[in-house]
Amino acid sequence: MFVSLGQGGNQLAACLWQRATAGEMQDATETTTSGRNRSSVRRPEGAASASAAAHAAAASASSALPAPSSSSASGGLGLPLGLSVPRSPWFALDGFARAVCIDAEPKVVQQMQRMGSALAMAAAGAGDTAAAPPKAKGAAASPPARNLFRPSNLRVEQHGRGNNWAMGYYGRLALEGAAGSLLSDSLECIRRESERLDVFDSLVLLHSLAGGTGSGLGSRLAEEVRAAFPKVFLLSVSIAPFGVGDTPLQHYNQLLALAHLYPTVDGLLLASNADVARAMQSATAARSGALGGTVASAAAPEMAFDGLNTYLAAALADVLAPTRLVPSASSAAFASPLQATAPLYELLSHVAPLPAFKLLEIWSSAGLGSSVGAAAHMSDPRAPPLPSWKACADVLARFVPEGGVGRALAYTCFARGDSTAEPLLSSRAEFELVTARMAKMFPPVSWNPHVLDLVPTQLPRLVQRAPARRNGLSAARAGGGPVEAARSLSVCVNRSRTALSLRPSLRRARVLLSQRAYTHWYTRYGVELDEIAQALDDVDSVVQDYASA
Repeated sequence: MFVSLGQGGNQLAACLWQRATAGEMQDATETTTSGRNRSSVRRPEGAASASAAAHAAAASASSALPAPSSSSASGGLGLPLGLSVPRSPWFALDGFARAVCIDAEPKVVQQMQRMGSALAMAAAGAGDTAAAPPKAKGAAASPPARNLFRPSNLRVEQHGRGNNWAMGYYGRLALEGAAGSLLSDSLECIRRESERLDVFDSLVLLHSLAGGTGSGLGSRLAEEVRAAFPKVFLLSVSIAPFGVGDTPLQHYNQLLALAHLYPTVDGLLLASNADVARAMQSATAARSGALGGTVASAAAPEMAFDGLNTYLAAALADVLAPTRLVPSASSAAFASPLQATAPLYELLSHVAPLPAFKLLEIWSSAGLGSSVGAAAHMSDPRAPPLPSWKACADVLARFVPEGGVGRALAYTCFARGDSTAEPLLSSRAEFELVTARMAKMFPPVSWNPHVLDLVPTQLPRLVQRAPARRNGLSAARAGGGPVEAARSLSVCVNRSRTALSLRPSLRRARVLLSQRAYTHWYTRYGVELDEIAQALDDVDSVVQDYASA
């Protein structure tokens, strides 16, 4: 289940769900008009052939949105009648995304609702008409057409949280958690969605650390989810702000949120806006040089937040999307005997096995690699810009920030390729090249001899389709070609550098606290100076643990 909070978390979620659905748009449209789906997997005859069918289907099955039914009785996107589509863990049987979208202001969630309606109608071949924005307070109003998002899972308020962690954590009137509050309504949405799952074993929280809703309500919601579902694996995808410029309270907000999240979640994936922007600027400069431009002109403009979210969504999709097909335990009414799966606990058990060390980073060659392809590939925008696994590894080595004096405690590398490629990393030379390059990028600690977990899969990447329009149709309807490579190397790494990057924010927050700067914004909601100082000490102890690891 994916839960997104605040403006930053919901904008990232929008990019992620666009990516999750884009891969099936063309096939879904053809299903509606011709009754066939090219990516469907036929039911094997007899239980003995199920395992073989799973291996055969891995070459062509998609893990994105199930194709729609011609009937709208379910109210969701539905499943195609008489077709066998591998079940994705990201979507319910009725076609709705397993997502809960929360914000203290309605604007971004309303935009997601209109996007979900457009995606649903594009999949059903019903046009590109967007739904009117909801006007009701509380739950976003149900659009007149089917929607990617379940309407009852969109929770909004009209007041905001003032870019203040304390206001987000305790609520406007210090009543957050009371009946009818945004927190209690959000927990009820998560409880209802969990009951639709066969097994509720993992939850991904998407939020920013700079604002009030993402940092304050996000950390409070994580604590409440942990109390209500103690055995669920909880991954927090926390967007760290730029060093300056977001909000004067961002250092307090970030460190207070981290102090509450760290003992609560099983993995804390810290996505630094500054690191991603720096890597993307370097890749843009390299692409400009390859095409005859100047590096200075390409690196000068600041990266827009849309670009940062698009890259983070690509990396998240490569890491969290299903990696294999297994026999489905669903009822006979479900058309496919196969289920796409990627258990989050398998990832977290390797990259964050120790409770004292759970800070993570993610990087993918896909979003960076499309900028550094060979000249022959750059001339054809539809050609895969990364023709080899060596090129994928080269991209990561070139643009991922170096760890400095820090070491990698553990990391998992996902090798994803298109369904027509040869078996991934099939030759020993390719395997050794990739592992050697990874070891150079992420030098391991001496006490962990099994630092690398390599996961090759031929399930397709969730690629974003080209934004161009053709014959008046959007790219989703027109079947625009992918703008990214069909194969990628993506890494989820637990290393010291992630924690050490928090030191500038700690220093700045201590200076502000020594002068009691901005503290009145927190004391009015019951957060005393001692609580802020304790939060800074808690985060500093995590940094010191990583420094001595």
